[in-house]
Amino acid sequence: GSIKAWKKHLKMTCNFVVPVGCIKIVIFDSRETSPTSGMINEFALSLENYMRLTVPPGVFYGFKGIENGLNLLLNIADIVHDPLEQETISIEKSEVKYFW
Repeated sequence: GSIKAWKKHLKMTCNFVVPVGCIKIVIFDSRETSPTSGMINEFALSLENYMRLTVPPGVFYGFKGIENGLNLLLNIADIVHDPLEQETISIEKSEVKYFW
């Protein structure tokens, strides 16, 4: 039930899958030149709704476990993790207007 939001990568492409439980993933496109700029989308990934969700660089994301018990999010990233190539904004200070 805890929320982890908002984060975006500047170079990394994230590929999320949920092999255990169910996780709501919310994305906000903050790229000014994107045709989906300013849009929010939400997805519920689970074994019953199994898919890979690709989040490109420049897009904020957050997630929340929505099933009782263990919820596991797997990120198959295209580059090695580098804490200097990401931006994190707390929910309270975020430009993203989303109510969990």
